[in-house]
Amino acid sequence: MYRMRELLESMPANWHLRPPLRFGPAEGLFQKLPGDCLEFFKYANGGEGKIGKVYLTIWQLDNLDDLNIGYGFHNHMHDKLIVVGTTDDAFVAFDFSEQKSHWVVFPFGDFCLGEVCTVSDSFSALLFAFLNNEFPDRAKKMLTP
Repeated sequence: MYRMRELLESMPANWHLRPPLRFGPAEGLFQKLPGDCLEFFKYANGGEGKIGKVYLTIWQLDNLDDLNIGYGFHNHMHDKLIVVGTTDDAFVAFDFSEQKSHWVVFPFGDFCLGEVCTVSDSFSALLFAFLNNEFPDRAKKMLTP
C-alpha cells in the first residue's frame, strides 16, 4: 500500500492540486468511494496536470455528482461506476460492480462495461501506475498516444 502524502509529494511539479474543501458534501457519490481515495480528497479537492505520459484530471469532490449525471454514466453503467476524472482519451473510475471493487479506465464515447479495463485495486496504486506508466497493455493503449 502506498502512502497518499508520499505519493502526492512525488507528483511532478506541473501537476496541480486544488485546495481541499473545508467541509465535504453531506451526501452523494463520494460516500461510495474507498478510503484511500477519500484520503486523497483530505489533501486536495481534485487536481490536474501531466503525470508520466498522461494528462490526468481528478474531478473536484463537490462536482462529482453533477459530472457523473451530466455525462449520463448512471444511464449506461447501471450505477456500477463512479467516474472521478479524465485523461486525454479516457475516463478514470471506481468500479464496484463485482465482489472486489477496483479502479478502471474506459475510452471516451464507450459507455459499455465491456470496454472497462482494470488498472489497480486501490486509488493510491492507480496514482502510482500513472506516475510510473505501469498499466496493463489494454489500458496503456487507451491512455498513451
